[in-house]
Amino acid sequence: MVFFPVLRHEHIYLIVMNLKKRAFEVIDNSADDADFDDKYGAVFRPLKKSFLKYLKEIGHVKANEMADKSISPSTVYNKVDCGVFAMRHMESYFGKKGSKWKCGLPKEGGSQEKILEKLRMKYAAAILTSKINTKHDDVLKAAYEYQKVDQKICGKHAYDAQWNIERRLSNFF
Repeated sequence: MVFFPVLRHEHIYLIVMNLKKRAFEVIDNSADDADFDDKYGAVFRPLKKSFLKYLKEIGHVKANEMADKSISPSTVYNKVDCGVFAMRHMESYFGKKGSKWKCGLPKEGGSQEKILEKLRMKYAAAILTSKINTKHDDVLKAAYEYQKVDQKICGKHAYDAQWNIERRLSNFF
Protein backbone atom coordinates (compact mmCIF):
# COMPACT_ATOMS: atom_id res chain seq x y z
CA MET A 1 0.00 0.00 0.00
CA VAL A 2 1.08 3.52 -0.73
CA PHE A 3 -0.28 6.27 1.53
CA PHE A 4 -0.64 9.86 0.35
CA PRO A 5 -1.58 12.28 3.16
CA VAL A 6 -3.53 15.18 1.62
CA LEU A 7 -3.98 18.64 3.15
CA ARG A 8 -6.84 20.46 1.47
CA HIS A 9 -9.08 23.22 2.79
CA GLU A 10 -7.44 22.97 6.24
CA HIS A 11 -8.33 19.27 6.45
CA ILE A 12 -6.10 16.19 6.25
CA TYR A 13 -7.21 12.88 4.75
CA LEU A 14 -5.52 9.93 3.04
CA ILE A 15 -5.53 8.58 -0.47
CA VAL A 16 -4.31 4.98 -0.42
CA MET A 17 -3.11 3.01 -3.39
CA ASN A 18 -3.96 -0.53 -2.33
CA LEU A 19 -2.20 -2.66 -4.92
CA LYS A 20 -3.21 -5.94 -3.28
CA LYS A 21 -6.93 -5.14 -3.58
CA ARG A 22 -6.41 -3.21 -6.82
CA ALA A 23 -8.09 -0.12 -5.41
CA PHE A 24 -7.62 3.57 -4.84
CA GLU A 25 -9.11 4.27 -1.42
CA VAL A 26 -9.91 7.50 0.38
CA ILE A 27 -9.74 7.37 4.17
CA ASP A 28 -11.23 10.43 5.84
CA ASN A 29 -12.34 10.77 9.45
CA SER A 30 -14.89 13.50 8.73
CA ALA A 31 -18.43 12.85 7.64
CA ASP A 32 -20.39 15.25 5.49
CA ASP A 33 -22.88 15.11 2.65
CA ALA A 34 -20.47 16.39 0.00
CA ASP A 35 -20.26 14.56 -3.30
CA PHE A 36 -17.12 12.37 -3.57
CA ASP A 37 -15.89 14.18 -6.66
CA ASP A 38 -16.56 17.64 -5.16
CA LYS A 39 -14.70 16.82 -1.95
CA TYR A 40 -11.77 14.75 -3.26
CA GLY A 41 -11.75 14.99 -7.05
CA ALA A 42 -9.37 17.95 -7.46
CA VAL A 43 -6.60 15.97 -5.76
CA PHE A 44 -7.78 12.40 -6.32
CA ARG A 45 -8.08 12.51 -10.14
CA PRO A 46 -4.57 13.90 -10.94
CA LEU A 47 -2.94 11.76 -8.24
CA LYS A 48 -4.64 8.63 -9.58
CA LYS A 49 -3.72 9.51 -13.16
CA SER A 50 -0.07 10.13 -12.24
CA PHE A 51 0.21 6.97 -10.16
CA LEU A 52 -1.36 4.82 -12.88
CA LYS A 53 1.01 6.36 -15.41
CA TYR A 54 3.93 5.48 -13.14
CA LEU A 55 2.68 1.89 -12.70
CA LYS A 56 2.38 1.50 -16.47
CA GLU A 57 5.85 2.96 -17.05
CA ILE A 58 7.42 0.42 -14.72
CA GLY A 59 5.33 -2.38 -16.21
CA HIS A 60 3.34 -3.18 -13.06
CA VAL A 61 0.90 -6.02 -13.75
CA LYS A 62 -1.99 -4.40 -11.86
CA ALA A 63 -1.79 -0.97 -13.54
CA ASN A 64 -4.99 -1.49 -15.57
CA GLU A 65 -7.02 -3.11 -12.78
CA MET A 66 -7.30 -0.32 -10.20
CA ALA A 67 -10.78 0.80 -9.03
CA ASP A 68 -12.03 3.64 -6.81
CA LYS A 69 -13.30 3.03 -3.27
CA SER A 70 -14.03 5.05 -0.15
CA ILE A 71 -13.78 4.15 3.53
CA SER A 72 -16.56 5.12 5.95
CA PRO A 73 -15.80 8.17 8.10
CA SER A 74 -15.51 7.92 11.87
CA THR A 75 -16.41 11.41 13.11
CA VAL A 76 -19.09 14.00 12.57
CA TYR A 77 -18.24 16.70 15.09
CA ASN A 78 -14.45 16.51 15.51
CA LYS A 79 -13.05 19.03 13.05
CA VAL A 80 -9.60 19.61 14.59
CA ASP A 81 -7.92 16.20 14.92
CA CYS A 82 -7.79 15.15 11.25
CA GLY A 83 -3.98 15.01 11.35
CA VAL A 84 -4.05 12.66 14.36
CA PHE A 85 -6.68 10.50 12.63
CA ALA A 86 -4.55 10.39 9.46
CA MET A 87 -1.49 9.28 11.44
CA ARG A 88 -3.50 6.61 13.26
CA HIS A 89 -5.06 5.41 10.03
CA MET A 90 -1.63 5.03 8.42
CA GLU A 91 -0.51 2.98 11.43
CA SER A 92 -3.53 0.71 11.54
CA TYR A 93 -4.89 0.33 8.00
CA PHE A 94 -3.90 -2.87 6.24
CA GLY A 95 -6.65 -3.04 3.63
CA LYS A 96 -9.57 -4.32 5.70
CA LYS A 97 -12.77 -2.30 5.42
CA GLY A 98 -15.77 -1.56 7.59
CA SER A 99 -16.18 -3.56 10.79
CA LYS A 100 -13.14 -5.70 9.90
CA TRP A 101 -10.83 -2.69 10.26
CA LYS A 102 -10.00 -1.87 13.87
CA CYS A 103 -8.06 1.40 14.07
CA GLY A 104 -8.21 1.43 17.87
CA LEU A 105 -10.44 4.50 18.15
CA PRO A 106 -13.92 4.30 19.68
CA LYS A 107 -16.86 6.30 18.35
CA GLU A 108 -16.94 10.03 19.06
CA GLY A 109 -17.12 11.03 22.69
CA GLY A 110 -15.11 11.19 25.88
CA SER A 111 -13.13 7.99 25.47
CA GLN A 112 -12.17 8.92 21.90
CA GLU A 113 -10.96 12.33 23.08
CA LYS A 114 -8.73 10.72 25.73
CA ILE A 115 -7.18 8.36 23.20
CA LEU A 116 -6.66 11.21 20.71
CA GLU A 117 -4.86 13.20 23.41
CA LYS A 118 -2.50 10.27 24.06
CA LEU A 119 -1.92 9.82 20.33
CA ARG A 120 -1.15 13.55 19.96
CA MET A 121 1.53 13.18 22.63
CA LYS A 122 2.88 9.98 21.05
CA TYR A 123 3.18 11.52 17.58
CA ALA A 124 4.61 14.81 18.88
CA ALA A 125 7.24 12.94 20.89
CA ALA A 126 8.14 10.76 17.89
CA ILE A 127 8.52 13.81 15.63
CA LEU A 128 10.43 15.92 18.15
CA THR A 129 12.85 13.18 19.18
CA SER A 130 13.39 11.75 15.70
CA LYS A 131 17.01 11.59 14.57
CA ILE A 132 16.07 13.44 11.38
CA ASN A 133 14.81 16.41 13.42
CA THR A 134 17.63 18.95 13.21
CA LYS A 135 16.66 20.20 16.69
CA HIS A 136 16.70 16.69 18.18
CA ASP A 137 19.51 17.39 20.67
CA ASP A 138 17.96 20.71 21.75
CA VAL A 139 14.58 19.03 22.33
CA LEU A 140 16.08 16.27 24.45
CA LYS A 141 18.14 18.78 26.47
CA ALA A 142 15.05 20.95 27.11
CA ALA A 143 13.00 17.89 28.11
CA TYR A 144 15.72 16.79 30.53
CA GLU A 145 15.85 20.28 32.08
CA TYR A 146 12.06 20.47 32.31
CA GLN A 147 12.01 17.31 34.42
CA LYS A 148 13.74 19.35 37.14
CA VAL A 149 10.99 22.00 37.25
CA ASP A 150 8.62 22.06 40.26
CA GLN A 151 5.36 20.15 39.63
CA LYS A 152 3.21 23.19 40.50
CA ILE A 153 4.93 25.21 37.81
CA CYS A 154 4.51 22.34 35.34
CA GLY A 155 0.79 22.27 36.18
CA LYS A 156 0.54 26.01 35.51
CA HIS A 157 2.32 25.56 32.17
CA ALA A 158 -0.15 22.81 31.21
CA TYR A 159 -3.12 24.99 32.23
CA ASP A 160 -1.77 27.97 30.26
CA ALA A 161 -1.13 25.78 27.21
CA GLN A 162 -4.68 24.41 27.29
CA TRP A 163 -6.09 27.94 27.65
CA ASN A 164 -4.03 29.10 24.65
CA ILE A 165 -5.17 26.16 22.55
CA GLU A 166 -8.83 26.85 23.33
CA ARG A 167 -8.38 30.57 22.62
CA ARG A 168 -6.74 29.87 19.25
CA LEU A 169 -9.39 27.34 18.28
CA SER A 170 -12.16 29.81 19.11
CA ASN A 171 -10.79 32.00 16.30
CA PHE A 172 -11.67 29.25 13.82
CA PHE A 173 -14.85 27.71 15.23
